[in-house]
Amino acid sequence: MKTGNKIALFYTAITIGIISMVTVVFYFVATDYISRLYYSYLTEKAYATAQKHWEKDELDEEDYARIQQHYEETLPVAAEILLNADSIAEAHSVLSRYLTDEKIASLYAGNVVRFHEGKELGAAVYYPDNEGNFIVLVVSSNQYGGDIQHRIGWPLLGMPSWSISSAVCMRPAWSTVSMRLTRVRSLLSAMHLMN
Repeated sequence: MKTGNKIALFYTAITIGIISMVTVVFYFVATDYISRLYYSYLTEKAYATAQKHWEKDELDEEDYARIQQHYEETLPVAAEILLNADSIAEAHSVLSRYLTDEKIASLYAGNVVRFHEGKELGAAVYYPDNEGNFIVLVVSSNQYGGDIQHRIGWPLLGMPSWSISSAVCMRPAWSTVSMRLTRVRSLLSAMHLMN
């Protein structure tokens, strides 16, 4: 293989490698953003659910109507599980289906816990109230986010293979360019010798 072809293949390989790395990084950043955004929707739904169920006795009708409206504007397709945190055995039996013991302890410490169960994502919040302590779990599948991830993923996976196939198809053109450059060099050197 001639030096020109080696150089062209080397730089093509570097370009394809850079494109592939950028593609992979973009895909992971995008999917992480989609998941974090959906978890924030689930958390918002959990707090709205808790307020809807346990704040009615503490608020006037206008404030409660705002809470009700906010609840209706949150994630519409989600399963809600309401637990009495003071009934530790009962709450633990339900929570253990979704959470590890460490996450359950973190939840009882007042932290928002995010989890996934199969294809479903979930958020759990600990909600202390004057009526008692409660836990709200909200579980939903992120169908729209999954569709976006697939729509981003397949073209991004195809991009490096397209780059490789176009580089392979361009190889005959490199040979032609290399041959023509050799002719131009010989003509230039012949002209230089004439002067």
